[in-house]
Amino acid sequence: MSLPQIEPGAEKTILLVNSNLDLINSIGEAFKEFGYGIVIAQDGEAAVSLYDVYKDQIVAVVLDIILPKKDGLIVLKEIKSKNLHVPVVILTNLDDQKDKSTAMEMGAKGYILIDGKAPQQIADSIQALISS
Repeated sequence: MSLPQIEPGAEKTILLVNSNLDLINSIGEAFKEFGYGIVIAQDGEAAVSLYDVYKDQIVAVVLDIILPKKDGLIVLKEIKSKNLHVPVVILTNLDDQKDKSTAMEMGAKGYILIDGKAPQQIADSIQALISS
């Protein structure tokens, strides 16, 4: 679990959920350039807890599917049960059509494959999804 890393002037926060700390730190740095504050969770239970604490500040959730303690699709369901309108983007290494279909049916705004993309590319793609 992590406390938010709020940049001066940041008025919006993104919850990044992934067990790969290096990946989410680098994506978080890219989001800070867009003016976002960042909250990081490395497991599903922490993600739901942090969402509850910072729900008034969180404008989007970036979520992996395979997570310790609680699966990403369960986290998606729990967060959507608390706020149907918060955009949730799945960011994963899993190129699985069934997971993608399930996530989209559950209300995910997008499904992005990491697939060797640079953190800035990933942040740009997510920014485009949550801004639309």
